[in-house]
Amino acid sequence: MKSTIILFDMDNTLCPPTQKIGDSMLDTLYLLKTKGYILGIVSGSDIDKIKNQLLLIENKIFHTSSIIDYMGDSNYTYLINNILFILSTIYYPKKRGNFIENRNGMINVSIIGRNCSIEERNEFYNYDKKYNIRQLLINKLKPLLGMYDLDCSIGGMISIDIYPKGWDKAYCLKLLDETKYNIIFFGDKTEPGGNDFAIYDDPRLYDRHNVKDPLDCENIIKSQYI
Repeated sequence: MKSTIILFDMDNTLCPPTQKIGDSMLDTLYLLKTKGYILGIVSGSDIDKIKNQLLLIENKIFHTSSIIDYMGDSNYTYLINNILFILSTIYYPKKRGNFIENRNGMINVSIIGRNCSIEERNEFYNYDKKYNIRQLLINKLKPLLGMYDLDCSIGGMISIDIYPKGWDKAYCLKLLDETKYNIIFFGDKTEPGGNDFAIYDDPRLYDRHNVKDPLDCENIIKSQYI
C-alpha cells in the first residue's frame, strides 16, 4: 500500500505572507500526522525563515540547491547588476528597500522592496492586480534570463522568483517516487505564471488543491483528509 505525502506551499497557504502560522493550522497539521500522512514544505525561502514562520525548533531538510553554485560568482554578479538597473526603469510610488534577496535555489526580486509594511504589501498587491507591473518586470528581464537558461514566475504578493529552468517547485517530485507515494499538493499561486503552477499542473500528483488563503486550506484539509 502506498503512503500519502502532502506537500504544502507556505505563504498564503499555511500562514499569511511573512507571518507566523496560526494555532488552529498547527493543530490541523498535527491531526494529519496522527492520521499517518507524511507532511512536507515546498518553498524557495531560506530555512531560517521557514522555521520562524512555522515555529519549528528542529526539522529535516530534504534537499536544497544553490543558484550561485549553478551560475558562478561572475555571472551571478552580472545578473544582479542588470536586475537592479531594470528595477530602476519601473515606476512604483513607494520604494522600501531589500529589492533583491538571494535564496538558496533562486533570486527573489521585489519592485517595492521586502522591507515594506503589511499595509504597503497589500497596497502593492492591489496596484499590481490593476497594472500588472510584476509581469512588466518579467517581460523586461526575459532577454537577460535567457542568457543563463533561467526562468521566473510571480510569487507571493510583492515579488517574482528567478531560478534555473527546471528548478521550479516541480523539482521536488524528482526526489519522490510516485510508485511509492500518493503525492498531494496545496498551494495558492497555481495559475499559469504563478510559482505553484509547475507542481500543481504536474501529472505525477495524485491530487492537488488550489487555496485562497490559510483558512481555505484548513477547511479543505478538515473536509477531505481528517
